[in-house]
Formats: sequence, structure tokens, C-alpha cells
Amino acid sequence: MWSYFAQKPGRRPSARSAVLAIAVGLLAVLSGCEADASSERDTATASDATTNDAEPVQLCNGRSDLCDRRLDQVAFAATHNAMSAADWQFFLPNQPHGLLQQLDAGIRGMLLDIHMPGEYVTEVPADRAQLCHANCLLGKRDLAAELVAMGGWLDAHPNEVLVWILEDSAPIERINAAMQEANFVSRCAALTKGQPLPTLRQLIAARTQVFVMLESGREDYPWAHSYAGWAQDNPYSAETVADFACTRLRGSAGNPILNINHFLTTNDLTSREQLSTTANAKDVLFAHVLQCQKDFGQLPNLVSVDWYTTGALFELVDALNDAG
Repeated sequence: MWSYFAQKPGRRPSARSAVLAIAVGLLAVLSGCEADASSERDTATASDATTNDAEPVQLCNGRSDLCDRRLDQVAFAATHNAMSAADWQFFLPNQPHGLLQQLDAGIRGMLLDIHMPGEYVTEVPADRAQLCHANCLLGKRDLAAELVAMGGWLDAHPNEVLVWILEDSAPIERINAAMQEANFVSRCAALTKGQPLPTLRQLIAARTQVFVMLESGREDYPWAHSYAGWAQDNPYSAETVADFACTRLRGSAGNPILNINHFLTTNDLTSREQLSTTANAKDVLFAHVLQCQKDFGQLPNLVSVDWYTTGALFELVDALNDAG
């Protein structure tokens, strides 16, 4: 800019020329500043785009550190007699809310009983499998309808993995028919005994997010896995806290999935909520499950309770997964 003040020999710049030169110089300076600011904005925008375009961290069952753990290396909060819900008017219910609310709360393992409706339940077709506890007169939900609802939940939550234990008192053909009707079969993992279990990430990528085991031991369909062949558990008949035990009831040592039954069962009409206030208390729950982890020598994968909203279930499962 200073070249505008250069004098030719024998001439002096006029006042008008000097003012013009100063103005032009200021414009050049301002333009340079604007260019620098624009360059900084472009750089910031590019940086932001890089940040925004970065691959998001995947969460599996709500945690990134679980994605590359095998199914048998993850703990799941589970509900015993999951379908027996107060909201659904089951007699002497085991849980306060239905299946979708349980999923929303963080329940990822479910123990479900399946029966045929029976001759006295005339309001549903006799060939439709139902979610019932012992007798469908005491409460029921249509299996196919609930599978449709849970399929919708999985569509909305594609990074979640579930484990189910089915007390399959209904014929497996009727259960499979409900699975087919609900388009649920493709959602179920088909695993091979003796092979390493898949990671949560692998199950999620394959969209086979539900691992199903049958208490009957039937394996007639790819989605069906024998509970005693894949899992092991402790007794489920405790009437008092002193009855909680860590001996093996079903399955064999070395089976990859460990289910800890932690609920109280009485022959009277004491509410499951009242019993669970005692059973699910932190000191009781932690002491029992951690003792079973020590005695079985492996991670408790399912911690199955009644009245999941009471006590320290989710705190315990987080602690198990934190320990890795």
C-alpha cells in the first residue's frame, strides 16, 4: 500500500491523491482481515464436519464396553414369570408391569411360561399358544400378539440383545406357529453347541437379537435351544432368605449361560411385591449372587427376580458388568 506515496522526480503528490491512497490502503487491510476471518471460519466448519461425520460409538445394551463381549460374558437383568404382571391382571402377579415396560426399564432377560388356553378358557381359540402361569384362567396374554409388540420394540431399539428362557408347556409346533405369525423367527439366534458364543455386536449386526432356550429341552427348530444343554442354574424354591442356595439344579458344569434364581416362593397369598422387598434388598441380593458367582466359578448371566422395580437388581447387574 505504501507504493501510493512514491514520488516521481520533480512531482509532489496532491492532497486528493494522498487521501485516495490512504482509503485504498485501508480497504486492502480490511479485505485481508475479512479473508483471514473467512479462512478461520472455513477451518472451523471443516473441523466441525469432521467431528460430526465421525463414526458414532456403538452402544450394546446401553454400554459400549459390552459390544465385543460374548453372550456368556455379559450380565442381564431378568424377570421371573415375566408375563405375570399386575398391569395385566394376573392372579398373584410376579411383576408390576407388562413386557414392554420391563424392556423400557432395562430388563433384558425374561423367563416366560407358555401354555395352551385349556377347555375352560373359551374366549380365545383353542389352538393359540398363550403366555400363562400354570393355568390360563389365572391370567393370559396371546403369545403371537406379544411377539409382534416385542418385535416392534426391537425395531425401535436395534442395539439391544435379549435372552429368554421359555417354560414350554405348549406344543413346540404351536409356539413356532406364533413365532411365524409374528415374523419373529428371523430375530432369533441359531447357535451351535461347542462353538464360541457370538458377541453382542455380532448378534446385533446379524439382527438376531434374541437367544431362546426351552426348559423342555426341545431343539426342533433353529431358534430353539435346550435350556439344560446350554445353561445351568441354582434352586428356585426358596421360601426365606436363608433358603437361597448356590448348588446346581439344572444343566451341567461348563454350560456357558448361568441363571441365578433369586426370588422367594411361598404357598400362601403373600404378595410377590412384599416378598421381593426382602429378597431384592441390596445386601441380600449382592450376597447371594456374588456367592453363586464364586461357587459356580463363572459370571451370572441372568439374575432373575420377582418385582424388578424393588431393590438393587440394576445396580447389581451394572456391578457385574463393570467387573468385566
